[in-house]
Formats: sequence, C-alpha cells, structure tokens
Amino acid sequence: LPADYRKVTETLLANDSPLPVFFMRRLKVDAPKHFGDVVAWYAKEFEVALRKAESRGKRKGIVVAVSSPSFPVGFDFAGVERFFDTEARNKTNSLRAKVFKHQAEHPGSPARAMTLQDDATTRNPRIFQRGNPENPGREVPRRFLAALSRKPLRKPYRQGSGRLELAQSILHPSNPLTARVFVNRVWKHLMGEGIVRTPSDFGLRGEPPTHPLLMDHLASRFLAENWDVKSLIRHIMTSATYRQASASGPSGDTENRLLSVMNRRRLDFEAMWDGMLAVSGELDLTMGGRSVDLTDEPSPRRRAVYGYVERQNLPTLLRTFDFANPNIHSPARTETTVPQQALFALNDPFVVACADALARQARHPSNHSTEAVAIFLYRRILAREPSALELATAVAFLTPASEGNLVDFAQALLVSNEFFFVD
Repeated sequence: LPADYRKVTETLLANDSPLPVFFMRRLKVDAPKHFGDVVAWYAKEFEVALRKAESRGKRKGIVVAVSSPSFPVGFDFAGVERFFDTEARNKTNSLRAKVFKHQAEHPGSPARAMTLQDDATTRNPRIFQRGNPENPGREVPRRFLAALSRKPLRKPYRQGSGRLELAQSILHPSNPLTARVFVNRVWKHLMGEGIVRTPSDFGLRGEPPTHPLLMDHLASRFLAENWDVKSLIRHIMTSATYRQASASGPSGDTENRLLSVMNRRRLDFEAMWDGMLAVSGELDLTMGGRSVDLTDEPSPRRRAVYGYVERQNLPTLLRTFDFANPNIHSPARTETTVPQQALFALNDPFVVACADALARQARHPSNHSTEAVAIFLYRRILAREPSALELATAVAFLTPASEGNLVDFAQALLVSNEFFFVD
C-alpha cells in the first residue's frame, strides 16, 4: 500500500497535477500505514492553510479560504449540499426555513406576493387515454371552453402559457356567464339567497334563476359600468326590495322566492367582529398592511378581513362561526347554531373588552343619570331608542350603579339577537 501511494503521487506530480507538493514531502518522511494517515496529513495541511487565510485582512472566513485556488483542495461551496447526510441536510433546511420566515414576517421586510411565471418553452397538454399518464393521446390546443365560445372566436392561445388570453376570454362581453355568476353572489351576500340558489352551478344540474330578467339587468348594467362592484352594491342596496323589513314569507311562498319581504339574516363572523369593534369605538380602519392573528391576546383591533388564515390549522374561533374551509371550494357557508357560539359571546376576552370599552364611553360626564347611560348604550349598540319597558328594566339593573353592572349590561346588548341579526 505505501508503495502504491508513492507511485500514484509521483505519477500525478510528473503530469503537473495540482496535487500539493506537501504530500510528496510527507511520503519521503514516512509511508502511511492506512488511509487514516493520509486523511490526517491533509487535515494538518488544511489547518495550516486556513490559519494563513484567516491572518490576511482581505481573506477572512472558512468559505473564502477553502474556495481559494491556493487552498490544497479548493472547491465551490455552491454544490456542497449534495454530499450532506440526512442529519446535516435536515439541519440545513431547518435553518433555511428560519431565515425565510424572518424575511417574510419581519416588520421591516418589503411587501411580497405570490406570482406565476411562464416557462421559457410552452407546450400543449395531451389527453391521457383512459386516464393513463403513460398512454398520451392527441394534443389539446390551449383555448377557451367550447360551451362558452362562439366558433369564430375560439382560437388557440399564442401568448406564452395563455393565462392572459384565458382571463380576457373569461371577461369577454360575448361570455355572459362571468357577470351573471358575480352579480348572483353579490345578491346572495346582500339578500341572504341568490337569484340562482346554486351559486357555483349555473348548469343543467343547478337551479334556474327565480328572476332571470333581474339577473340579466344586473349583469348587463355591471358590464356597462366596467365591472364597478361598488356601483353594483349601491344599486342593489338602494332598491325598494332591499329596504324591506324582514319577516316570514307569505303562506304561498314560504321560501320567499318572490322577495315580498327581506330575508332575516345572521351576521357572519367577519361582520360580527367588525360590528363589535365599531360600536365600541375600537375598530382600526387602517387600510392595507400585514395580516393579524385574531386569536392573539389582547385581541387585535383590525377588521376581520385582515385576519390570518392558516389552511392546515384553522382556529377554533373561525370554525365555531362556520368559516368556510379554505382547502376546498365553498359555494356558500353553512349556518349552524351551536353552544360554542353562545359561550364565545358570554366569555371570550374579545367580547368582554368591547363591552368594557362601551362602559367607559357610557360613563362620560354628559350621561349624568342612569337613564342617560342606558339610552346611550341602546343608541350606540342597537341604533335605536329603548322602549319604556326596556328603559325601566335597564335602570333597575344599573341601580345601584357599579362597574360590573355597567359592563354586564353593555355585553348583554352586544350579544343580543337584535345585534347579531339583520332585520
């Protein structure tokens, strides 16, 4: 073995190999007895080289040293990870994840958004015969759906992946479905039920519209106003139909399909959250910025639309109030009434904090009597005057006046059905 080492080394040196001269010097002094000796020789030489590199002002650090051409076995660190074992690779990935998390969540980091970028080369997909990816069939040109296209307009997409052309096809005036689906969802949000009661199915299996001419009017107006959502909402909310009081439908129309009265609706989670903050004077109306965890303590004061949603770990608070599953398509939220909702209203620190803020406002010097305090809270929370019986009951509850009584009374109004429902 020593002879083999010597022979190989002499051959490499004779061919002007970059093998360090120190290796030949060591062979002349003592032949290695096993491979560990060779490793130890290199380790010693590395130590000397690193020490020299560290001593130079412009070449500090192990990365610079081992990447230098003068280092005994200089190499590029960019490809070193492929030599890691499992433990080292997992450790590296963990550290890298922490760096990415810091860059994404640090208050000083720039705003970011997920983007898509086309491949340099595009290709048409192929039909898999009988669904078998190992048996590709004919190519399918990238173009819009035949059922929603006029034949002269149905041309293959040519610009990159075709995403931009797909978006233009979806919004094309010759495609009436997009505007109809959108106005139907806005109508459902405002009225409780859509004109088409299957909002994600306008096909043969879906329900037909209860008022097809109304849908066509709203859709055509929406297109004519260049997809102006605010104008659409204003148009619906100022209508006589929207401004009706809620009540039970007539005996011949128990589902209120003819919209003879307004549908009674319970506030969804976002409206409930924002409403409680608004009446308590605590709502933060700042636009934009980072999302917030609505379950933090103390509870954030931002609008619920800025609440952070983690798909794989949806908070119990959101699930309690029928928040839609973010992992699947949800045409409409379910609406349940469960004990956890009442427990939230009675005990959650967020609700108690809103009630406490209302109590502080009610103690303003201008409210110089118990009656004035009760009237203030009715006006602020329920936007109306209390009846004579309600006022007498409130005064009896608030007498004798105490901090706890006032907070409890504010909370009772805040979690009442009158606040939670739109009438």
